[in-house]
Amino acid sequence: MQLHACPYPGTCRYYGEEKGAPRCRRETCPFRIHLRRMVAGEMQRLAGKGDLTPAQRREEREAVNRAMQELEFVGLADKAKEEAHSLSYGNQRLLEMARALASDPKLLILDEPAGSMNDPETEVLTQLIRAISQRGITVLLIEHDMNLVMQVCEKLLVLEYGALIAEGTPEAIRKNPKV
Repeated sequence: MQLHACPYPGTCRYYGEEKGAPRCRRETCPFRIHLRRMVAGEMQRLAGKGDLTPAQRREEREAVNRAMQELEFVGLADKAKEEAHSLSYGNQRLLEMARALASDPKLLILDEPAGSMNDPETEVLTQLIRAISQRGITVLLIEHDMNLVMQVCEKLLVLEYGALIAEGTPEAIRKNPKV
């Protein structure tokens, strides 16, 4: 799962507003703020300019607390001190979701989040997507795992070679002969 700008032209409307290509809000991501502060603090110490200012320390504490809240939410709080590359594939996906959630999105776009996951990892993902939705965050799920889709989606749009062939509830899609 990657957060990046869409390479295809077009527009997206969300709550009646036209939006451009989705982009990660890096400047407000608590994980990035914490990293920036850590680097800035280390640079100040190396340059002999002293420690962080009280405002920087407060912002760093808030960023760390927010990051820990999201790690707890996705079930990775016990792995907070581990490096991302040492996590299992499924846990790396959860970490990416925690990072995305830390920016307080109204809309979370998940592009094949269950790809290459085993059954237990997919079940954890299923529960997490439900929990995200319960937080009031809209989830746009692009996924081939129909079991996952049918469990977490309230409304589905089914595309075939880019053309819409069906739209409706999971039950309506299940009964649709085109699908």
